[in-house]
Amino acid sequence: MNTLNVDLYTVSGSVTIFCGYHDEQFIHDVLHSCLTAHLAAAELSDHRDDSWSLYQKTLSDLTWVTEDSQSKCVLLSSKSVLELLLEAHGEHLSESDQQALTQAFSVLQDLPKDSIPIQAITRRFVADSAPVMTTPPTVNDPESPTRCAAQLTLIRDNRSIVTLRVTFETRHELDTEILNQPLLRTADENAINAWSLSSTMDSGIYAELSSDIDSYLGDHALSEIIHIHLPAPLIDVAPPST
Repeated sequence: MNTLNVDLYTVSGSVTIFCGYHDEQFIHDVLHSCLTAHLAAAELSDHRDDSWSLYQKTLSDLTWVTEDSQSKCVLLSSKSVLELLLEAHGEHLSESDQQALTQAFSVLQDLPKDSIPIQAITRRFVADSAPVMTTPPTVNDPESPTRCAAQLTLIRDNRSIVTLRVTFETRHELDTEILNQPLLRTADENAINAWSLSSTMDSGIYAELSSDIDSYLGDHALSEIIHIHLPAPLIDVAPPST
């Protein structure tokens, strides 16, 4: 399998993947608009299930054009975050999209748990978590399940953007092991638990908003947008001829 050109970030703890080559201004605008949407959703939402619609609305206000938006209920168990995203949203992802996700999660798996990007991802899991109400209710049970969510944004080389979200339950600690280990199941068997958004960004109109957005974000842009520097690809060198 060939290695794709992937540029990897976390934005408020959510994984963001750029595929192919993009100019710095476009990357800046996508990252800043995603962070603005995260902050607005966190500030304005009183319920975790409302945050997705607020996130979408904010992106729309920031000149993101919705091409398609879907929600559904999927039933999956003994999966990792990567597997949940791939299997819940496989119809929206090309082979190269899926390879990009797999490649990115492989990089994340190799990062130290105390690294800044991993700490950001873990904080996002904790912020999006809540105890699962059981019948009968469990009290102070360290193994009682937790409900959480994972969200990912993929920017293709043609500048089309796919945002994926899935809610899940786990009895495992909310750390990076759940990214690649089969420790999860989808949440709410009779309710919507997977969302997708396909969109593009009107960079021309966004340019008129850019300075205001940068002012609004302030120091958040420095602390919550984290660039993950990927290892240099291995290059096969043919042995000298004799």
